[in-house]
Amino acid sequence: MEDLTIQERLMAIVEASRAPQPPPEPRMERGEDRVTTVVEITLDSAAGSRPTRISDLSMGGCFIESITNYRPGEHISFDLRTGGGEEIRFTGEVAYVLAGFGFGLKFRNLASPQVSFLRRTIELSGR
Repeated sequence: MEDLTIQERLMAIVEASRAPQPPPEPRMERGEDRVTTVVEITLDSAAGSRPTRISDLSMGGCFIESITNYRPGEHISFDLRTGGGEEIRFTGEVAYVLAGFGFGLKFRNLASPQVSFLRRTIELSGR
C-alpha cells in the first residue's frame, strides 16, 4: 500500500466503509451472564415512545435495538408485557451506543417485580 497516493488510500477507506458490515458483537463489559433473547418493549425517551426489542439480557442490563441515536448517560425507560399480560416498567442509563444498531442499557433501581422477571426470562432463554 506504500505505492498508493493519499487520495487512493482515502478512496479505499471510503469504499471499505460502504461495504455491508455484520452487526457488531455485544460488548462484554457486564459482570453478569447474558442471554440472547427477543423481548418486545415500548421504549420511552426524550425522542418519544416507540416499539422495539431487547436482543440480549442480563441481570444488570440489556441491549436494545434502535436506529435512533442516544447518548451514553442518557436515562431511558421502557415497558414490557409478560406472558401473563402484566406490564413491567424498567429504567436505566445508556452505557454505550453502537450507531445504527442500538445501545447497551444499565438497569437502575430494580424492584422485586423486575428482578423476578429478569430471573425467569434469563432462565428460560438460557435453556
